[in-house]
Amino acid sequence: MWPCTSAIPVYPGRRAASTMLALAVFGCTAATNSRVTLPLQMPPDLGARVISVHHQQGWAPDGFYMDQYAVWVAIAPSDSANAGVLVGARQPVFLQAGDALVRDSAADITSGDSVQVWHDIGVDQGSAQDPPGAPGYTATQIVIVR
Repeated sequence: MWPCTSAIPVYPGRRAASTMLALAVFGCTAATNSRVTLPLQMPPDLGARVISVHHQQGWAPDGFYMDQYAVWVAIAPSDSANAGVLVGARQPVFLQAGDALVRDSAADITSGDSVQVWHDIGVDQGSAQDPPGAPGYTATQIVIVR
């Protein structure tokens, strides 16, 4: 496979067409094997273990369409759910296995996963999506650690 570099031979005036043809014929390994970087480069707000995940999809009472995951987590030293995290279906979710970090989906969060959570500044109390009496957060970025 050819790496994606400007070393692909092209002729002046035909550079774009020649490059596109070469990439279509030989593939582009550098683009598909490149490392993913997190949009938010600061430390996570919390780390936890996932206790349960519930997909919520449909029209909300106030008229907007929701597609989200209500994730109950246990923040150490607790073994039971002591916080809730709302993760939008299109929210940035990543999977880290060893040193590899790849883009993932909120649909792939499962019970037993360890997660790193970045959330907005708001904290909900008493929301239906959160464990009883526990705080709730809205995720801005999630990393599943397996």
